[in-house]
Amino acid sequence: MKKKPVKGGPKSKTGKAVSSRNATTHGLTAKRWLSPVEEDNYHSFLKALTDDFQPKSVIEHTLIEKLADTKTRLDRFHDVEDALFNLAEEHADSPEKVADSFGIDEKEVLEELSDHAFGILKRKDLFTEEFFVELISHDPSEVSGWGYIKENMPLLREHIFEECRKENLNVEDLMSRYSGSNDKTPKVRVIIHTSEKPESISEEDLDESGLKVRKETLIAYMKTFFAQTRRRYMINSLIRDYDNRTQLLKRSALPDGPALDRLMRYRTTLERQFSKTLGELLHIINLRNR
Repeated sequence: MKKKPVKGGPKSKTGKAVSSRNATTHGLTAKRWLSPVEEDNYHSFLKALTDDFQPKSVIEHTLIEKLADTKTRLDRFHDVEDALFNLAEEHADSPEKVADSFGIDEKEVLEELSDHAFGILKRKDLFTEEFFVELISHDPSEVSGWGYIKENMPLLREHIFEECRKENLNVEDLMSRYSGSNDKTPKVRVIIHTSEKPESISEEDLDESGLKVRKETLIAYMKTFFAQTRRRYMINSLIRDYDNRTQLLKRSALPDGPALDRLMRYRTTLERQFSKTLGELLHIINLRNR
């Protein structure tokens, strides 16, 4: 035999006590006062209204109590509103919000921006703006060989030379990492370690080795390098503008739509109730004084 569902809410004293506190989850509609301060505010406002209107009848006392109650709840609303806006400001300070405001959702960019926000990462000015402009001004598919880079992309050529000198490789060996062959192991020159500093490779030798690199390998290198440079440039720009952007986001931060909508509806209800009650009180006092 199926049990009939229980209707009408909790029946036990404990259940009723728990139920009576449910409304305090968000505080706005709680029937009881949420703190001694709030209760004191109610009594202070009630006394001030009583002194002002000098109620004579039960109905006048009732309306004054209702006014004091509504005013206290309006004050409660403003406290909740302030808290929601403060919370929205805190959330606006997150790296995710900053990146989103720039329309960026790349995982690696977001991770580095988060590291910066926590003081782990600083801006790395690896590339100048001129270098980045040079890269985006040339379509990798237009590269016909090393001669094209030598004649049209001096900053990229110089960067490749620097990388070669750091690792003591020629251009052909460095570019072998982007050859797309099954053998992913870069060709590395065998270096005999001595106390003497390795002799720097001359520009002529580097250019000569660059001429041996296949066009497809240079294109693969440029595409990979462009992606890395673009990400670095983007991260640097975000880090540079981070503080200013967070301030803008904080000043424009709003609670989420549903929460803000509930707040506005509740405030409107309280304001109408206050205005109506005040009108009724003034009307009764006016009738009494005729």
